[in-house]
Amino acid sequence: MKNLRFILGLLLGVVVSTAVFCIVSCKTEPLASSPEVINPPSSTLIKELGSFTKVYKLDVDKTQYIVVVNDHNGGVAIIQHKFLPQ
Repeated sequence: MKNLRFILGLLLGVVVSTAVFCIVSCKTEPLASSPEVINPPSSTLIKELGSFTKVYKLDVDKTQYIVVVNDHNGGVAIIQHKFLPQ
């Protein structure tokens, strides 16, 4: 009898925790609509160096980055360039 009560209690706990998880995950808002995100990130192709290497300018919030991408071997370099005015 004790084993049956233990198994039923364990099963009830799993069902309740699954229901709570589903309710909480459906109610949360996506990160993109949060007020902390001032400007969405934007990127601009600056130059193509050869056939595989490209240089981009990436603006994230108030910071500008230079990103160098090599499509041939998957190499990426990210350099903080400057802070943008508010």
